[in-house]
Formats: sequence, structure tokens, C-alpha cells
Amino acid sequence: MRMHAADVARITGGSLIGPDVVADGISFDSRTLVAGQCFVALVADRDGHEYVADAYAAGSPLCLVHRGAIVDDHLPQGCARVEVHDTMAALLLLGLWARENLDRHASGRVIGVTGSAGKTSTKDFIAAVLNASCTHPYASELSFNNDIGVPTTMLNAPDECDAIVVEMGMRGFGEITRLCEMARPVVGVITSIGEAHSERVGGIEGVARAKGELLLALPATGTAIVSADDPRAVRAAGESPAQKLTFGTGRTADVRYEIQTVEDDGRVTMSVHYKELQKIVTVPLPGQHMASNATAAIAVGVAVGLDFVTSVEAISRAVVSGMRMQWVRTPNDVRVINDAYNANPDSMIAALNTLASVHAVRRVAILGVMAEIADTRARHEFVAQHAQGLGIDLWAVGTDMYGVDSMTIDDATERVASLDPGDVVLLKGSRVAGLERVLQLLGVAPPR
Repeated sequence: MRMHAADVARITGGSLIGPDVVADGISFDSRTLVAGQCFVALVADRDGHEYVADAYAAGSPLCLVHRGAIVDDHLPQGCARVEVHDTMAALLLLGLWARENLDRHASGRVIGVTGSAGKTSTKDFIAAVLNASCTHPYASELSFNNDIGVPTTMLNAPDECDAIVVEMGMRGFGEITRLCEMARPVVGVITSIGEAHSERVGGIEGVARAKGELLLALPATGTAIVSADDPRAVRAAGESPAQKLTFGTGRTADVRYEIQTVEDDGRVTMSVHYKELQKIVTVPLPGQHMASNATAAIAVGVAVGLDFVTSVEAISRAVVSGMRMQWVRTPNDVRVINDAYNANPDSMIAALNTLASVHAVRRVAILGVMAEIADTRARHEFVAQHAQGLGIDLWAVGTDMYGVDSMTIDDATERVASLDPGDVVLLKGSRVAGLERVLQLLGVAPPR
């Protein structure tokens, strides 16, 4: 969204230093800043004020900074800054301003997405559905799903945005409620309720409560979209003031899918049904769980009044964020499913099932720790037993909780380099495991 520096100062209660320049959207990372964006100097693990000069050099006309943090009054020609008491608080105020502006064109098409697994891929599938029918849709980048990511998403939407998808993460009770106070979604999607972050909320029932905050925040005129195959999600939808729309494989699902075929690379072709309508599509990512995520996106299309057939067809053109069930090849021609972005027991089982379904001479799962789940060792052992039952070799990196000897990233890389063409590897673990480094060391993935 385009912002005048004077308006930024007014909205945030800040002081404008320099001319009334215009910025288009925001960035809090000078390395990825796009010329024209306002740079917000947040203070977190790193102090963003150390990168203000880099932001100006990258083409930012405006920086939002803490009052007194910039001691050099020099400004590059044609640039300005707004000084505020707290840049994080100012970012939230700007996010609220952006949300008000969204009602000009996107009223009724503000979509919130949460879930224990599949949030980002479902968000990307929804974006594909919206792109097929809307003029200026927008979706959160990467996994921008917290107090920083949600206002950033709304501020980076185009001025004429007519539909927006906001991903919402959960690390405790009240977090999604707080995000909803800013985003004010009209459609809410819960992809699944599983054990991710269960350690923080007292188990899976606590996860259901925390995820259900999204549906409780919806207006009576909105739509709560949940899997008919997930009893906890259905129960959460029943507590929402919004109308309910379900997706899944069961006959009771409003938007129902049936797997027709599974390709050698794990991609599924499915038929999708809504009322008397039916359409067949091939999901571009491997795994039956991706069919569920894609069907959730089609249900969003139904909820916001888009053409059903067009929405189903759009799934085949979806571009999904990195490290989510993506196929890559190593220099020794070994195929790798890169699903290294995150992990919990449910997503682990889904990924292992996908690995078992693909054509391979040998199947290897390189697994990292699953963080922030209750009953940690028992759940890791459960995953290990499932892999063993599927005939999959398990290599554990950085943890012994799977019941096998732990190895290092370097060890795993060397062993992958010794595999033969025809072998298939799965990389999966929580973010702290950083298993994508295996691919980086093999020279088939850029550093992150």
C-alpha cells in the first residue's frame, strides 16, 4: 500500500524528519527490501537500526526508527525518516490502518488460515484459487504469520487489493485472537489440529482451543472452513458464530475429494465434488495430505463466491513456498523430497506415507527433531516405528529420540552422496533442525 511519510507520522504519533516522500509497502529486512518500500527498524535478535543505511542504499525512501536511535541527522537526498517511541508498536498501528483500507475492495474476502500442519501450502493453494478469478489478490509471503508478519502482509497488499490471505501461527493461547483483532478475517480456515506446539498449550485439546480462536473471531456473516475428517476441527467450527463449510473425504463433507490415481512421484489426481458439480485435477505437490490442503482452498473459493470449476482448475497452477514437499535431484541423481521447513507427528506420518508411495529402489528418511510437542520421546519413537513398518531407512540428525544413533548434518550429507540413482530421500524436521543444509552442502539449494 502506498503511504505518505506525513501519514505514517500521523498514524504512529511519530515525528517526520525530511520531505513528505511516498513509500509503497514495508520491509523489516534490508537484504530483501524492494526499492520503494518503507524500512521498519525492528529491535529483536538484531537491531534493525544498524541496517538503516543499507535500506536507504537499497532504495528505501523512508525509514521508521526509534526516537533518538539515529544520531546522524544526514539523510540521503529525497529520503526521510519517521521517529517513533517504539517501531513494533508503530508497525501494529500501520497494520490497523492498512486493514481499514482493505475494506474498500476486499470486504468479504479477507481470509485467515491456521492449522497444525499445511498452513503455508494451503495459503499458497488459496492464492492460486484467488488469482484465477480476482483482479488484485494478495497472500502473505513465506510464513509471515505472527505479530510482525500479519501487519506486514496487509501493508504490502496492493492498493486495489480485492482478496487477501493471511496466515496465522500459534505458539500459545490468545495469540490468534490478537492476530484476528488486527486482520479481522471474514473467512477462517483450520487445515488440521495436531500436536504442533502442544507442549505450550497442555496437549492436543489445548491446540484445538488455541486454533479455534480464529473461528470464534469470525463475524456471523463469515464462514468457518474445517476438515470434516477432523472431529476437533468440526467441534471448533460448531462454536463459531459463522456459518460452517467442510471439506474432506467423507460423504458429509460439503466440498469432497476422491483420490483417483497416485503418480510415481507421489502427486495425486483427485475428483472434487460440490453439490452437483465435479471436476478432476492433479495436485502439483506429492502427498495425499496436499490433496486435502488443495480441497480446503477450493472450499475458500466456494465461500467467497468464485466459480467452482475455475477454482479447481487453478490448483494445478499453484506455486507453493519452498521446502514444502518439493522434489530436487542431487549431483549423483538421487531424488529428494525437501520438506525440511517444519515438522510435527501428523506431518511426519503424512510425509513418510508419501515417501512410501513413490517408486524407488531404496527409501531413506533423514529426520530432525520435532520441537514443541508434548510427550516428546514417545512421539518420536512412534514416527520411527511407522517408518520401520513402511520399510523406510531412518537416519536421525541431531537427536537420539527416534531410537537410532544420531548423526551430524555432515554425516548425512556424505551418506546421501553415496546413494545410488533410483534411491529416494525425504528431508524433514522442525525449523531448528535446519535439514535443508544437506542440500546446500550438496550444492543443490541456495543458502537461506
